[in-house]
Amino acid sequence: MKLYLLKEKPGPGMSKRMFEGAAKELNIKLEYLDLVTPRDYFEKVLKKLMTDPDVVGFNVTIPYKVTIKDAVLADEDVSACGAVNCVRVDHERGIFQGFNTDYKGIIRPLNGLSIHSAIVAGAGGAARAAVYALIKMGVSSIHLFNRTEQSSQQIHALFPQIIIHSLDSLDAFLKTEPIDCLINTTPLGMNPHPRTCLPVSVEALQNCSTVFDVVYKPLQTKLLTLAKTAGCRCINGLEMLVEQHVENVKIWDLPEKDAIIQHLQSYKR
Repeated sequence: MKLYLLKEKPGPGMSKRMFEGAAKELNIKLEYLDLVTPRDYFEKVLKKLMTDPDVVGFNVTIPYKVTIKDAVLADEDVSACGAVNCVRVDHERGIFQGFNTDYKGIIRPLNGLSIHSAIVAGAGGAARAAVYALIKMGVSSIHLFNRTEQSSQQIHALFPQIIIHSLDSLDAFLKTEPIDCLINTTPLGMNPHPRTCLPVSVEALQNCSTVFDVVYKPLQTKLLTLAKTAGCRCINGLEMLVEQHVENVKIWDLPEKDAIIQHLQSYKR
């Protein structure tokens, strides 16, 4: 039984460690492999995944969460947010079933918090999931900050209620506008560039109650270090990773799924 993570660039994966750790602990014949895929080979790789009967499903990460949407049978969440991070391979029908579990990975760590206003930084697949999650939570004021206007406008077309800003204006905005939650969905701060960060200061972050960084390599990003100094509630990306994988296990209907879920949740402790 095989699972994959479809991505463009090589690098050590936490998901592989988590799933193969569960397989070893539970004595399950299960592989979770990183599938590094240059853009020119994207279509060929999809065909290969479909023709291998041992492939149960795969995850999708940067930069393919939006690209793969047209190749899957989308569920209602994918149709709403336009991004896919989980695929189930239906060999019998010859189709890929596409799901978005990222948004649940964002909602669950925020459960119980009072959030009326929020900022999402970035405009990729994770940003779409974050905006979708906030809307489902009933957040009335959502601001999206991103470097390029074209990507921002694509999300705005899906969610016309959000307000678009340039990423360079984030610090000035936060200094004057108190915000309940800031979610970073950009790769800023991710290894191998842990010193990078959103353009925001400790002074500005003092106007923000909760900072959620979806980056999980490293767990303590520069953004979260600044947020901690500012007195914010901090949520790291491992929270999202674990929660979306819990949903993936259910979608793939893996053997011993309850035990696998328990193993995955142990990474948050």
